[in-house]
Amino acid sequence: MSMYVVDPDEFPIKAVHESGIVQYKAGQATSTRSFSVRCHQAQELGLRFLGKFYKLGEFETPNLPAEFPTEIDETVGYVPQQMQLVASGFEIIPLSTCCFNNYKVDGEGTGEDPFVLKDQCIENLISPTTLERYYVREVDPEEGDPGIDTSKECMCRVNIAYTEKPWDCTYLDLGDNDPTSGDPGFLILEHTALATERSSGYEMYTLPNRNLVWADVAEGPDKMLKGDTYATVMVPTADITVTWFNVPVKHLCAIETHLAKFRGTVNKEPFDLLTRCICADPYSCEEGTGGSTPPAGVASEDCSYEPETMMFLDWQEERSQRTRAFAPMDTTTLTLRFKQKRIAVDTNEDGEVDLICGWNHLLCDRETNTNSGSPWQRVKVKLPTEKDLFLQTDWKYLLRPTV
Repeated sequence: MSMYVVDPDEFPIKAVHESGIVQYKAGQATSTRSFSVRCHQAQELGLRFLGKFYKLGEFETPNLPAEFPTEIDETVGYVPQQMQLVASGFEIIPLSTCCFNNYKVDGEGTGEDPFVLKDQCIENLISPTTLERYYVREVDPEEGDPGIDTSKECMCRVNIAYTEKPWDCTYLDLGDNDPTSGDPGFLILEHTALATERSSGYEMYTLPNRNLVWADVAEGPDKMLKGDTYATVMVPTADITVTWFNVPVKHLCAIETHLAKFRGTVNKEPFDLLTRCICADPYSCEEGTGGSTPPAGVASEDCSYEPETMMFLDWQEERSQRTRAFAPMDTTTLTLRFKQKRIAVDTNEDGEVDLICGWNHLLCDRETNTNSGSPWQRVKVKLPTEKDLFLQTDWKYLLRPTV
């Protein structure tokens, strides 16, 4: 059963006015939903909205916070809600004023009722038996233990705060839809989400003088550039930052061990995970622009990153985003950093780039022609066997470790 679904007979919840009105102020959309619920279930309700409710054997890893209900079909008879918000916090306010009490086990062996409800001075500051309560506890005659008399149950108001989603897509948007893969699972860790950011840059390469000649000068001593004349070429680069939300703290060591295997490597195949993330919403990209896989070495039409053009640098935990209140359901946020190096080598008859090089290519400094005629050539490190400058690895499940 979903963490967001409850049995109304065992967990009665009703909306309370004012509730569910979306506000947009100072560039931020917010909302608050209010519910009336039994006080002893109020905390569970708040935790369920945050995806942090722990129940052994059923909910043992954190879920994503509940999304604000949305509707895009205007035929249902009410005004549709299109703003995309998620639960970000909760507040519990007692509605009943007469239920605050402490209880103490007393009178055992004296012939009196062994369970006596009465006010008492707190002797142990951390004892759960002296914790403040907003519900009545009475003896269950069948069990012989304090129980909850629902006929005298006090009610609480739970306010759920909603804010804008901090991510671009969730694990549900990134499913592996390749029928030949044999793996219908998700491309990132379940119950996590991603946001991407791209900052453009460039690198300048100094060209070897011995390869440079004056185009309009006849063959002879003046054809070659002088020794103190230099030319440079600009190669576009980009810093790609991926923010990984709702990562379970309990699995952090396994996740970091998994990520360490990819540090300093380049993508062996076209890397379109980030494109799928940006285009996960059908309203954010034109139809047909997402999900395609371009041929190796050919520029894509859907913003995928061609083979060997992306390098995974490193990751770090955003400690300020780590939760510490939810015990086994604590989460944190990781920041992953990539570096793109995309060299457009050749164009087709239509003037479109059709050959791309990346991290394992360097500008050729030989005077002799190469088989491809490209000034950018693949370079290998000469060992007992030749190795690529940067190891190529399969990034398909880069963000889906086994935990």
